[in-house]
Amino acid sequence: NSLLHLAILEKSPRMVKQMLNYDIEPTAKNINGKTPLEKKKKKREPKIVKMITDASQRWRKKHSP
Repeated sequence: NSLLHLAILEKSPRMVKQMLNYDIEPTAKNINGKTPLEKKKKKREPKIVKMITDASQRWRKKHSP
């Protein structure tokens, strides 16, 4: 798991926000092929889901050729 995956497992919006502020890839997959967003959607925590969705869009724009 990435640091973002671990922050999500802790169910901490504050930790998730801190990880996203470091410009880590929000769509990175863990060893099971799951992204942080896929893991969080199952837990139904809309605040964290929105944070990751927004960060994913920003990350793609910033890192697209």
